[in-house]
Amino acid sequence: MNRPSTPVLLILVSIMLAILGSGVFYVGRKLFRWLDLVLPGSNQKLYLVIPVMIGLSFVLAFSPLDVSIRKYLVWFNWFIVGVWAYFLLFFLVSDTLLFIGKRAEIIPTPVPQIFTISIGWVVLAVVAGLTAYGTYHGRQITQVSYTVQVEKESSLESLNIVLVADMHLGYQNDEKWLARIVDEINAFEPDIVAISGDVFNDNYGALADSQDAVRSLQSITSTYGVYAALGNHDGGNTYGEMLRVLEESNVILLQDDYRVIEDHFVIVGRSDPSPIGGGPPPRKDTSVVFAGIDENLPVIVIDHQAASTAEYGKKTDMILGGHTHKGQMFPGNLVTDLMFEVDHGYYQRDEVSPHIIITSGVGIWGPPFRIGTDNEVVQILVEFKR
Repeated sequence: MNRPSTPVLLILVSIMLAILGSGVFYVGRKLFRWLDLVLPGSNQKLYLVIPVMIGLSFVLAFSPLDVSIRKYLVWFNWFIVGVWAYFLLFFLVSDTLLFIGKRAEIIPTPVPQIFTISIGWVVLAVVAGLTAYGTYHGRQITQVSYTVQVEKESSLESLNIVLVADMHLGYQNDEKWLARIVDEINAFEPDIVAISGDVFNDNYGALADSQDAVRSLQSITSTYGVYAALGNHDGGNTYGEMLRVLEESNVILLQDDYRVIEDHFVIVGRSDPSPIGGGPPPRKDTSVVFAGIDENLPVIVIDHQAASTAEYGKKTDMILGGHTHKGQMFPGNLVTDLMFEVDHGYYQRDEVSPHIIITSGVGIWGPPFRIGTDNEVVQILVEFKR
């Protein structure tokens, strides 16, 4: 995978920072002007306390404080980012509607103050409602089930797979959250468990008690074991510690490798094509990984970024992926639907293509919201040809 040169990267970062800065200024200006109308005569200097405190929180999140403190700072900072994103979205929508209304001479120019105040209250109510719901829903786990018929024979009549992905263990998804995930997994009484990447969130050190995480993963019960492929967030400076946690947890990591499970079926795990911060080995060509696989057996692939079937042929029967989060929070779910061949759920391009199941994940990344999407643990009942 070709990476941009340093000058190009600097230009891209500068553009992104300029856009971000403009967005922050726009939202701040809109809120300050609205507060001035709602609270006339108030001291606007007092309003500056809020952005100063938020800025201090962002600085402290990168300080050498204990993990038990930093986790709350990180959560708060991402919460603020999510709130800002929704203010930006709905202020832009309201300004666009105002512009259209003035052009159509439906709304008078200048806009009456009562109109501006009312719009501000509506935007505030919508943002508050969405973020409150999103925060609550972001801590819920949904169970999802699929039944898939595979046109290959196996010595098994059926296989009960449980799929999870995008746990993003760290500051926001901690050891207690992992214990809840494991309870949901075990409730399905799986034959095999597939973890499709992003077990961690870039930094092993964000776990307050890694041994607690190990104990939770060790408590997963299944007939044939727990198999994992890594995701783009399973890398960086603490990559070695991540591998150690998985090994101690009895999770079998497959990096462009496969296992034949008691001559019943084959499970393949793919390396991620773009690990952040490096660490994992480069992704091999699919033909190299599949060399030597008995194509008469059902072949199940765990591939974190598996939203396309292009590189897999008839030899592959099923692909289990994650990565997309289904956008995680509205309107992100609309964006991922446009970006990927399949961003969530079950998909089969045609009768000779693999069955694909993409999970929306069972952890949050960034803003602690789930809006229009779910944290999910997925059960897949595979029925083999008899």
